[in-house]
Amino acid sequence: MPTWDEVMARPYRERIQAFRDPEIRKALSAEAVEGTVDQQGGMTDRLGRVRGLFNRRWDLVQVFMTTKGQNRHLEGKTIEQIAQEQNKSIMDAFLDLSLDEDLQTCFQAIDRNHDPKVQKHILGSAYTVIGTSDGGGRPHTADRHETSTHLLGHWVREQQAMTLEQAVYRLTGKTALMHDITDRGFIAAGKIADITIFDPDTIAEKPREPSATLPGGGIEVKREAVGIDYVVVNGTVLYEGGQLTDALPGQIIRGPLYQARA
Repeated sequence: MPTWDEVMARPYRERIQAFRDPEIRKALSAEAVEGTVDQQGGMTDRLGRVRGLFNRRWDLVQVFMTTKGQNRHLEGKTIEQIAQEQNKSIMDAFLDLSLDEDLQTCFQAIDRNHDPKVQKHILGSAYTVIGTSDGGGRPHTADRHETSTHLLGHWVREQQAMTLEQAVYRLTGKTALMHDITDRGFIAAGKIADITIFDPDTIAEKPREPSATLPGGGIEVKREAVGIDYVVVNGTVLYEGGQLTDALPGQIIRGPLYQARA
């Protein structure tokens, strides 16, 4: 999308000015909303479906986090929904919100697994591995640390995608067995005590909150939980009664494959 590439490479103030320009908005919309991928030098498969990072599905682009309280009600809504509610075009709805918050609004594109029924089916399969990960030693705004909390609260308690016992096993014992980590994953004599004590009736994640704690004033996404009473790592309590302790018992865990290669 050449117009997007050119505008996004501009300095901050010039970028804001460009996003306000009606003619530039038309070009941006032509590439990201109306335009075909082939016309923009992109790729399609044999069925004409978009291949690439952005699929032009604005019904799958959500407002992830806003910076102004007056816009908080838009969080979780798609750009398509907002455009319909405000009687605007897709591009105007997207850019008007972005400009109102000085380009600090966070969006997320749900480019896969966006059907709740399919998600439930996949999660219920014994062949599905549940977890989250990231690579690289860099700070960023991705908040996937609520994965286990969301699984236990939403998918187990509310959607019954699996039993509580199955969920706990798949988060703990099954993961340890898969990676051949023999001293963790189960509560038993002689094993390392990594334990979370939670209330299955109330466990849930709180709303996302921005925190300007990254270098250069960058925004970090924080999300606290409810329904968790204690977290024990390596036999040491590091979370109790809603508060972190001063303990830092965590350590890097390496399986036998790493040790063999070393």
